[in-house]
Amino acid sequence: MASSYHAIFSPEFLSDPYPTYNYLRAHSPICFLEDMNGWAVTGHREAVMVLKDKRFGSSVRVGPSIQENVPLFSKLQENSLVHVDQPRHTRLRGVLQRSFDPAIMRQLQGPIRTIVTGLLDDIAARGGSEIEYIRDFAFPVPTSVIAQFVGVPPSERQLFRNWSRGITEGFDINATPEMQIAANTVFREFREYILKLAEERRRSPRDDLMTRFVEAQDEEGRISEEELVNNCILLLTAGHETSASLLTNGILTLLQHPDQMARLKDNPSLMSSAIEEMMRYSRSLQMVMRVVKEDFELDGQRFKQGQTVVLLLSAANRDPSVFPQPDRFDIGRTPNPHLGFGYGIHHCLGAPLARVEAPIALWEFITRFPDVSLTDQPLEYMVTLRNLTLKELPLRIHE
Repeated sequence: MASSYHAIFSPEFLSDPYPTYNYLRAHSPICFLEDMNGWAVTGHREAVMVLKDKRFGSSVRVGPSIQENVPLFSKLQENSLVHVDQPRHTRLRGVLQRSFDPAIMRQLQGPIRTIVTGLLDDIAARGGSEIEYIRDFAFPVPTSVIAQFVGVPPSERQLFRNWSRGITEGFDINATPEMQIAANTVFREFREYILKLAEERRRSPRDDLMTRFVEAQDEEGRISEEELVNNCILLLTAGHETSASLLTNGILTLLQHPDQMARLKDNPSLMSSAIEEMMRYSRSLQMVMRVVKEDFELDGQRFKQGQTVVLLLSAANRDPSVFPQPDRFDIGRTPNPHLGFGYGIHHCLGAPLARVEAPIALWEFITRFPDVSLTDQPLEYMVTLRNLTLKELPLRIHE
């Protein structure tokens, strides 16, 4: 292919994926890549079409090293909302959806603000002119919020953060076998903890998601034990990953576009649309994968059963046929039909939580540290199954 194309996940691609996305979209918004041995979808219309089509399934096989070194991941695939198709997906989502109603999410504004303020107070109390933003803020905000929502006691949340980090690192495409084996150990410990917490809620119900899970299993019979365990793990790991990436890429993008940072500070009412533009413009959700369930033809392409389809959502979010001036970061962009939270039946369940959490966290951060700036340290990314995630984001702060 032309010099503007770099193999997916190559160092050149990771440093700047958009030339590759632009080349693929111009060549064909749905195309088969020999170096990936699968289909790549880069067009917005085409991505929506695939995400709505029931002939594309969500149960994609992972690489052989993960199958061998992280065998417990198969239980997550078999039983979690993200990896199952209808009708099972409809049943599981029905159990979860009630807890993520936007009205319930808005009631979390107070607890979220308390968590955010506490973390900012800790940063300020430590002193110094630099922080590692992901470790000190972007990671603990969503992990603390979702842990509180599920019902993890404050004294045990550091354990959960460590488990979440261990699982994420185990699915980096550059993870060593040792890191993958460690991730499997984390899965085992996490599963044991969830079972213990579920039993505690059977004895002493509370107003949290774990109690509602237990009630759905014991009283309604709508969810099995394996589904309870693995969907809790999903929420407590992948459930916060998108939010952490949003907070990280959000502050990075604002700092890289000082005109938009100034515009936001002058007009805080733009924060909601700014969050949507961050989801479109940044790399928060890079891709999702599907598998072809039967032979058929779609949009002039012939798909064969078992083939893998990679929907490059960050590419679809820069499709010029949908987004005028797609490479321009505009916090007032409207309409903004981005795919940062996915689309269709697998639209991100936690999107209402992210839309409440991120505006509070980002606004409180930039008002507490109005002179925040980037350092000269180069940015380094890691690639997991879905995301392109910064490993660290050092920032200079001045309270």
